[in-house]
Formats: sequence, structure tokens, C-alpha cells
Amino acid sequence: MAINNDGTPMTLQEIANILGTSRERVRQIEQRALGKLRRKLSAMGYDPDDFFGDMIDTPAKSSSVRNE
Repeated sequence: MAINNDGTPMTLQEIANILGTSRERVRQIEQRALGKLRRKLSAMGYDPDDFFGDMIDTPAKSSSVRNE
């Protein structure tokens, strides 16, 4: 989820309109970025669930996200 400068959340469609892409592509990019963050936190010894709970869907939770 993205946040505007004024602190209000933006929908995937709003972000897609700004970027000129589909809302599905925005979702994919979001999930990939969150997955990388989860892996980085794990590598640093943190439990990502303490930060994000179930917000992050990664290869450990879903086989649909490519692991890099």
C-alpha cells in the first residue's frame, strides 16, 4: 500500500494510473519489493512477521513469487 503526501492511502488502481501500467503489475512489483525486504530482515536476524505480520507474501508463503 502506498501513502500520499497527505497521509491518505492510495489504491493499486491509483498507483497504476500514475505509472501508466495495470493494477496487477503494481501488485506484482509491491509483492516483489516486500519479499526482498522480508528476506533482508531475515538475513539480519529479525523476524519479518514482527514488522509486517501477514502483509508480506513471499516464496516462503507463496510459490507464485520468484525468488532472486
